[in-house]
Amino acid sequence: MYETIGMTVSFFNRDVIGKFTDVREHAPEALPGYPHRYAIRHGDDGEPATVEPYVFVNFFGYVYLKEPLTFPPGLCLDIKEFWYPDDASVYEEVSDERRSS
Repeated sequence: MYETIGMTVSFFNRDVIGKFTDVREHAPEALPGYPHRYAIRHGDDGEPATVEPYVFVNFFGYVYLKEPLTFPPGLCLDIKEFWYPDDASVYEEVSDERRSS
């Protein structure tokens, strides 16, 4: 079992709200209501830097979104801001059954 947390990512002039997990192993391809999964890469400072379809090096976590993202030819979106809400009720446990599906 692992948890996801509600979060907001800001790209250029667009904010997107979704769910985030820093678990790489066995992360589901989608969550109910959040069918689009993207990888987040951290920069040298350890902070989230880009969102990409896949990340192999400097993996920070996955973000699950309700709507798909459109990537430029460079295949990543620079993250302007990344934050979590103060309300702990946004945490959701993901069961083993959902992880394996």
